[in-house]
Amino acid sequence: MTISELIIIVRNRLSTLGQQRGHAVAIGDVERVAALDADIAETTTTLAQLESL
Repeated sequence: MTISELIIIVRNRLSTLGQQRGHAVAIGDVERVAALDADIAETTTTLAQLESL
């Protein structure tokens, strides 16, 4: 698997996490929003690292 393929996968994951966060906000699931925020932050960091390679 190439770096560019990994970047695509991570971007797709960020999109999915964003959708899940939106749903959690809509239903008022504060714990899930906090967990997703942490996951989004970690995934964003990973994406930045991949893009810097």
